[in-house]
Parts: sequence; C-alpha cells; structure tokens
Amino acid sequence: MPRPPRCFRPDHAYHVTVRCNNRAFDLRRREARAIVLFAIRRAMTRFGCRLYGLAIMSNHVHFLVETPDPADLSRFMQCVNWNVAMRMNRLLGRTGHFWEARYHAVPVPNHDQRHVLTVLRYIHGNPMAAGVRRGFRDPYTNYGSYVDRRDDGLTSWHPQFLRLGRSLEECAHRYRRFCTRYRPLKKARGTSATWGRRVLAGVRSELERQRYFGQRRTNHRTTTSPTEPVQASLFDPTSPEPGERTTQGRKVPRRTRWASRDPVPGTPHTRHPTSWLDDPIRTCFRRFVMVNGAGRG
Repeated sequence: MPRPPRCFRPDHAYHVTVRCNNRAFDLRRREARAIVLFAIRRAMTRFGCRLYGLAIMSNHVHFLVETPDPADLSRFMQCVNWNVAMRMNRLLGRTGHFWEARYHAVPVPNHDQRHVLTVLRYIHGNPMAAGVRRGFRDPYTNYGSYVDRRDDGLTSWHPQFLRLGRSLEECAHRYRRFCTRYRPLKKARGTSATWGRRVLAGVRSELERQRYFGQRRTNHRTTTSPTEPVQASLFDPTSPEPGERTTQGRKVPRRTRWASRDPVPGTPHTRHPTSWLDDPIRTCFRRFVMVNGAGRG
C-alpha cells in the first residue's frame, strides 16, 4: 500500500523529528553530532531554508525549519538524512538503514506566536525532559542563541520571538521567563513488550558503541585540570580549547581538535569559521580510524 502524500502549507514552519533506527543511541558522540550539523548546513545552503530551532539528542533530532517553497521540505530532509546515513555508516563500518522511519513533520503557523514559542520551548527543553540536563542550557541546542542574543552562524531567530519586546534584550528576557514555566509531561509507561524492546535496543546500542567506538581508556598517571571544560559547545565557534594536562607534574599540551578549520570547497570563507563548515569524513576519518578502527565486525 503506498504511503499517503504529505500536504505542505505556505507561511508555515515545520516541527520535524527524525529518530535513529531501533532507537539506538548512535548520536551520542560529538563526532556524530558534528556530522548532523554539517549535513544540515549543506542542505540549508542548497535549498535556502531557515532553521529556527534545533536539538540534537542521543537517538533523535528536532528541527523547526521553514523552506521558501513548502514542497522543498521533503528534499531538504532527504538531503540531511542521506548525508548523515552515508557518513555514519562509513564511520561505523555498517550498512543498512540509519534512520528508523520517515521523518515526522507538524505544521506550525508563523502568525501564531503562542504556538511558535511553545514549539521552540519544547525543542529547547528536550534535554531537560530526558534527564540529561537540569536546565535548558545544552551544547547541542540553539537555546543559547535566543537567551544570549548571539548569532551562532547556523540558526535564525523566529520573527515571533523578535515581537516579544522592543529590544533584543527584552525579547530574550521574556523568552527566558517563558521557558522557566515549562514543566515536561511524564511519558506513559508502555506494555511489557515495549519495555523489553527498549531494553534490548539500549543493550544493543551499548554493545555496538563498545564494539565500534571502543571503550574510553583512562590512565591513572594522567590527570586533568579541574577547571577544564567537559565539552565545548558545537554552537560556539569561539569556545576555548581544553586546558593542559599534567603527567607527573609536567605540563603536556593538549592535542589539536579533530576537525580542521579549512572550509568546505564551494562555501565562502568566514572570519570565524565554525565546526559545521568542515567535512567530518575528510578531516577526521584518519584520526577516527586510528582511535576506533574501521570495518571491525
């Protein structure tokens, strides 16, 4: 039976959700999330889309995106999903489907301010609802670009956000106050079959992570400075490099980042190049193979 065609409406943004196959946590690594950002940037340049909200979770991704032509949303998502699946399968040495099913898209009218802000709050509050963060701030969402009033080079402010006040500071203050009233709903518990399927999916994902990525090896002779940040934000191009390591009292400089700063051919040079302008396959595949191996299993 053929799938029902999608009906896209003009003057609407779309809340898009796409999930990894078998609910596996294949997007937990920083390299995997950088691949997602690179694919989104590439598709946005091709179709001229505007990305208002973004949240990259461990096994799914949330978008709030608007395309100039409503019919381009399918092609935009096809470009994003194909690029991510091709690169992740190449890095993991696997074949087959990377995404679980078709993307889920819900229309959001641009003239409905309450609806737009509620969807943005839901996207930015996903890490808190999942128990990953205690608040809204997360390095893999664009919540900071709204409340800190900064341009991350990838997403844009929604026009309804800019109508919250007379100044950008007032808009950010009112949106922050609107987010503090967010209370995520508890998900209903499924049946025993659903519970077993999720447990098996989590076990399988953990086994695959240990098999392909390798377990993190720690050295008792190497310590890290307590002031070193745990993870730099992918949305902050000016984030500082991690601090120095100390080995038996001697300072050892930290290795350079896995991604180079060379922009992708065909993209304009920027004054502050960002990590999503780098092709993760071309710049980090050799290092990825050295650390994790390739084609194992």
